[in-house]
Amino acid sequence: MRIAILGGTGYIGSRLCSSLSIEGHEIICISRKLKNINIQHLDRFQFIEYDIFNNSTDINLFDYFNKPDIVIDAAWSNLDDYSSDLHIEKTLKAHYESIDNLISNGLQNLTILGTCAEYGLQEGELNEKVETFPLTNYAKAKDIYRKKVFKLKDINKFKLQWPRLFYFYGLNQPRNAIFSQLMSSNHGTFNMSFGEQVRDYLPIDKLIAYLCKIATSEYEIGIINVCSGDSLSLKETVDRWVQTYNLSVDINLCFYDYSDYEPFSFWGSVSKLKQYNIYE
Repeated sequence: MRIAILGGTGYIGSRLCSSLSIEGHEIICISRKLKNINIQHLDRFQFIEYDIFNNSTDINLFDYFNKPDIVIDAAWSNLDDYSSDLHIEKTLKAHYESIDNLISNGLQNLTILGTCAEYGLQEGELNEKVETFPLTNYAKAKDIYRKKVFKLKDINKFKLQWPRLFYFYGLNQPRNAIFSQLMSSNHGTFNMSFGEQVRDYLPIDKLIAYLCKIATSEYEIGIINVCSGDSLSLKETVDRWVQTYNLSVDINLCFYDYSDYEPFSFWGSVSKLKQYNIYE
């Protein structure tokens, strides 16, 4: 299949491009700036420069993206500041208008990356039927985006997948990720909270494998948690990383307070991942 990936040079998008290409799909990597392209991929993917913030209704994006069988929206901006007004005032509008353009011009299969932050401060095991109560502007923007795109299905026939990503970790993650901070603290001190909060972390390779299966599924899955289903304290998770990656780090507990925009204890249900034979 021909698959176009918005945010194709980002941390998740670039890995989706590589994995889906290995599976034999024709990949169209969409990037705001072609200078972000890794030169080793020039012969593997088709690259199209497109700035989602400069979307014009005069452009038929479905044609511009070479009539893809599937579009995956793996892009989003300002992820270093979940409270930024730009998530709602700018990014949400830009993404929805681009998707509306694609659907209106013939796109039949769409996958958009959601976030567990849509659940808000709810605790315990969270499944896809739980009502959303987003707290941060980033989560609110994603929640509104989801509702608007699902409403778009009422007037247009297309397949829609909304993988709701929980936490994940992997090498070369952005610097604000706790895993990257831990790795950069090797042979030094790693400051963290007391670490009793419970989180659900999935390794990046497994996350990408799940997303590839969801995006190319023959079924319309809709909303689906992308998670491990494990309920480990953050301290246990950090200790596992230290052992797995053979790190020499002094863990300095109680340095930070607990965040006020995340629930203290939550993890994802994997029942739907198992239902569609995605879970490994």
